[in-house]
Amino acid sequence: RVTDDCDNVGTSALVNFKVDNTPPTARVDAPTAGQCTRRQVSITFTVADNLPSPLKRCELLIDGNIAQTLAPCPQGTRTVGPFALTDGPHTVQVRATDDCDNVETSAIVEFKVDDTPPTVDVTAPTGGCIPTPVTIRFTVADNLPGSVTARVYINDVLRDTFDGLPQGSHSAGPYALGQGTYTFRVECVDACGNVGRDQESATVDTTAPSCTLLTPEGCQRSPVTATWTASDNCSGFRWLLTLIPEGGSPGVAASGTDL
Repeated sequence: RVTDDCDNVGTSALVNFKVDNTPPTARVDAPTAGQCTRRQVSITFTVADNLPSPLKRCELLIDGNIAQTLAPCPQGTRTVGPFALTDGPHTVQVRATDDCDNVETSAIVEFKVDDTPPTVDVTAPTGGCIPTPVTIRFTVADNLPGSVTARVYINDVLRDTFDGLPQGSHSAGPYALGQGTYTFRVECVDACGNVGRDQESATVDTTAPSCTLLTPEGCQRSPVTATWTASDNCSGFRWLLTLIPEGGSPGVAASGTDL
């Protein structure tokens, strides 16, 4: 307001302004530290300020680079995305700037993305006829470091669960099984819930083969030819021909496999 020598008074237009030396607050709500997510990642964050007006801008930083900017940026909680990220470790932050250019950057949140299931290979049994009890052998590998949870099924019935199993070769069992054909399946789940599986089938054989000696019989001249019949519920077996001289000890005359 200005007054001259003749007491004329002039008053300027009213100018509104504000003083603000307080930076806004910013935090990342999701994903959380150490969380494992799939490749399409949505980010939830919260920003607030000491004054009620919207912030000048909010910047979302993924792996240190600006992935999205909101300008103006209303105070409160919101979710943005999804963002397509590669498998592996990542970081996320939110940087908030108010109208007075006070800036606050949230703490770094480290998380990882994994959309790839583990690789599982059942290495035994792998078909054919097998004896009981049965030991299941398998290997597991994943695209990222870390352990898995392994589940072992026999004919779709869960028989064992192994938590915190390191990647590599493992075995489960032995399992006492009766005569019959079985499916052996191993499923491995990684930290992100990706499931890898493999299975093999085999026949458990608890039935002895039948064998009938046909010749020689009675009185024979040397050399002697032995003939016999044999059968089994599974293909292929080992045979052993034992010679027992009268008054003597048994001895192996011949043997073979896959008759």
